[in-house]
Amino acid sequence: MHSHHSHSGEFCKHASSTLNEVLARAYELNFTHFHLSEHVPRFRNQDLYPEEEEAGFTPVELEKQFRSYLDAQYEVMQRLRPEVIGHMDLFRLFDPDAPWIPDASTLAGKAILEKMERNVRFAASYGALFEANSSAFRKGWRHETYPGYVFLQKIKAMKGRIALSDDSHGTGQVALNFARLRTYLLKEDIREIWYLMPGTPPNIPHDVSASFEELETERHVRERSEFPGLNAPDHFPRGTRAVCLSGWESAPFWDTLPAELQTPITPM
Repeated sequence: MHSHHSHSGEFCKHASSTLNEVLARAYELNFTHFHLSEHVPRFRNQDLYPEEEEAGFTPVELEKQFRSYLDAQYEVMQRLRPEVIGHMDLFRLFDPDAPWIPDASTLAGKAILEKMERNVRFAASYGALFEANSSAFRKGWRHETYPGYVFLQKIKAMKGRIALSDDSHGTGQVALNFARLRTYLLKEDIREIWYLMPGTPPNIPHDVSASFEELETERHVRERSEFPGLNAPDHFPRGTRAVCLSGWESAPFWDTLPAELQTPITPM
């Protein structure tokens, strides 16, 4: 099994455990692929981590431009083409039960929904993996995690690729609530997951600019189609490739997962 977003105390100051300890725990739990990550900048002072405040960081220093979340996310995807899009609707973190789904009958709500669809459509068109992240369950969420069902259904409808992550911050959180994540995804009828593994970078011809323009033309065609993720490339310029795992819900991993790795559901 796979996790594409985890942390260790060596490289994330509000996490715990050494990198070796985290990886050893992942190996003990029969993970085959385990990726380490870092955080994106925040836009409000109250959202800074304590160690960032102690160091005198401000949102201005972390992110020079005060854009909206979805626009900033879109810019990152355009400029960097990340292979994995982490917790795409992280903006829900501080009030998960709020009626966050925009009202399409209002101009503001319609604009937000259009940006959501734009971002999913773009990422799917170049083959990005959308992270399904189990961490929201340990933060008290009851019925959903990242991505929420609105985003998840948009991803599914556009043939986007789902990848699993535990967003762990130490050995005690490796695979935490993965069983609940499995239940959530199956409820939303996600029958395929994808994972990254090392691959061979695509052959780059002598005329790099011409090659990029050709690939971008193909991507634009997919982006404008009904299913932008269909036939998206599975090899990425940074030397990784996306692999599909059908029948993931019945993998032997789930039979060996300890039952205690599940946070109790918070009562209403």
